[in-house]
Amino acid sequence: MYQRTGLRQEFSVPEWLRSLGRRILFGAAAWGFVAVGALGLGFGQAQASKGTAGPTSRLTIEDVIALRRLQAVQISPDGSNVAFVVEQAADEKHSKDASYSSLWLVSTSGGTPRQLTQIPGSVSGPQWSVDGRKIAFMATKPGAPASQVYEIELEGGQIRQLTRHPSAVAGFSCSPNGKTIAFLATTADAVTPEQQQKIDLGYNVIDVGVSEPVQRRNPRKLWLLDLESAKSRLLEIAAPHIMTVQWSPTGTELLLTVADRPYTDWEQLRPRIVTVSPSGGIPKLFCSTLGKISGLSWAPDGKSIGFLGSLENGTDFFPNGLFVCRGEGSTPEDLSAGSPYAIESFRWMPDGQSLLVAVSEGANRALARLDIQSRKLTRLTQVPLVLAYRSDYSVSRNTKSIACILASSTKPPDIWCRDLSEPRAGNANREWKRLTQLNSDLEERGLGEGEIVQWKAPDGWEISGVLIKPVGYRAGTRYPLIVYVHGSNGGEANDFHLHQNDWGQLLAANGYAVLLPNYRGSIMGSSQFRRGARGDYGGKDLLDVLAGADSMVARGIADPARLGVGGISYGGYLTNLCVTRTTRFRAAVSVAGFSNWVTFHGGESLAPEAAEKLEWGKSTYENFDLLWQHSPIAHVGNARTATLLILGEEDPGIPLHQGLHLFRGLTHFGVPSQLIVYPREGHGLREPNHLRDYYSRILEWFGKYLQ
Repeated sequence: MYQRTGLRQEFSVPEWLRSLGRRILFGAAAWGFVAVGALGLGFGQAQASKGTAGPTSRLTIEDVIALRRLQAVQISPDGSNVAFVVEQAADEKHSKDASYSSLWLVSTSGGTPRQLTQIPGSVSGPQWSVDGRKIAFMATKPGAPASQVYEIELEGGQIRQLTRHPSAVAGFSCSPNGKTIAFLATTADAVTPEQQQKIDLGYNVIDVGVSEPVQRRNPRKLWLLDLESAKSRLLEIAAPHIMTVQWSPTGTELLLTVADRPYTDWEQLRPRIVTVSPSGGIPKLFCSTLGKISGLSWAPDGKSIGFLGSLENGTDFFPNGLFVCRGEGSTPEDLSAGSPYAIESFRWMPDGQSLLVAVSEGANRALARLDIQSRKLTRLTQVPLVLAYRSDYSVSRNTKSIACILASSTKPPDIWCRDLSEPRAGNANREWKRLTQLNSDLEERGLGEGEIVQWKAPDGWEISGVLIKPVGYRAGTRYPLIVYVHGSNGGEANDFHLHQNDWGQLLAANGYAVLLPNYRGSIMGSSQFRRGARGDYGGKDLLDVLAGADSMVARGIADPARLGVGGISYGGYLTNLCVTRTTRFRAAVSVAGFSNWVTFHGGESLAPEAAEKLEWGKSTYENFDLLWQHSPIAHVGNARTATLLILGEEDPGIPLHQGLHLFRGLTHFGVPSQLIVYPREGHGLREPNHLRDYYSRILEWFGKYLQ
């Protein structure tokens, strides 16, 4: 039935506008889903002429908050429409809601996009019905944390709730005949009266395993929902924890990713690919795998499968290989072996003989077609258009039309489509058509031009990155430079750098040159490059970053007396190392960065076994000296850089004391420093009012020490 082929103001629709076009309010509107018809709201051709006079004002923090973000892109089976999800920030009064998202529709022939669901509420995972008349999706009601599965009929706009499970639905797949939905949800273990009595008396304890957090997790199970009777049942199968599910094209099997325990070490190191009958029973191993698995999906013929997987057991922080298994029991074939690029994701083409892939190399991210038999790669996008970072894309089942999210250094992400059956000679970008214009107001803002740059590391490795020049850049003038370091499992391309976790354009608008380095270990380039930091985190990858800053000074772009550095997550860790291992930077902003490898892996990591194998190759308890020497806190006495540390109070990955220890060490040695903790936030900020404060502090900190 279905196939799976990133606003400050709230949407407030005047009554007179509601009377225009086809709009229907229905039962689901009571909790926030309203079919609102063809509302432009800054999208599409209606706004195409806006901003043609050129930039007239400077980018502001409010522009960043108001940025509309694409979260999903699914083209219809016949290629005539694209369903997509738009996320927008909650308004100031509802900042604790963080954001809302809604479902939209646009024709591939052009025109103004149509909003299908109204906010407040959140929507994700749209899937088209085989006949293209309905779209199923997951959604969360306002005030209800548990997401459920819904469907909307495009003719008339009626929305129907399909699942009513007591816990949140984590994922779903619809059978090819449209009669059944398979979905994943947690289920709590039954408690006997005797056990409950002991709990009530206070005899309950937590027996913690070596690779388990104290906070217990319930395993995900597989449920089948009969759409005619609206009844669901737990599928009794011998699989303790189910991570993903997908119906086979024939409807006779379910493809699952399973693990023995619902914890990260089991999910990353020991997942398995199995199939099971819709009637239940014992799952059958489809093929043997090593380590991490992602993107598992059936080939159109229902016989082969594809997935991203590890090349060696326990050695890939990001699944480095694109594998195809040609039938149950076959040996996985790595289609990307020896390639100079990384494959971030893929989709099957309808012919089953090729794959649509997201490839990253140097500082470019492209959409390409990979022939399975010949391994020939044909790039479908060319610079300046770049496939947006970790964005969704899809291919129509019955045609050769594709839809994706493209951007450039000065153009924010939008939906573009292309018909592969009608190739043209010359530049591949001529064949693409833009369908949306989500953030047309940004055309009135001055933006920094991005440029791909390269330099050599001390050991001779070629390192690439992106240089964003300050707005109004004048050749021959030296500018304050901020090196912005991305987190783990990431990579920088010359696309649009403006997001909660990407300060590039905001800094450029405030007079800074910004360098975004792809240090070794980034998901850009060959397998050797992607593994280049293993066993040496904070070693040669740090030298890559420092060499990049030095190269910008050598080129005459950066003022050596006004260098800054910042980053988030692993980028925050490398920032902390820049603070304690060198004095070349005058100011630093570290977000969600850790400072002590020994305590982090010894008792704080959510996946201690995976961390040891994927990052260092040996146990923390056999590696104290190396881990300590690679810890920023070990060198805090050398620090001279003014440092702003930012953490989320509820970050599950980086405990607060990782920042607190470094902050106290910096203040002890008289280094100007500040520690800011945002309540309710995790690994990265979400609440708009927190983000307003966050961006203001970043600009003020760098402005104080670099301007």
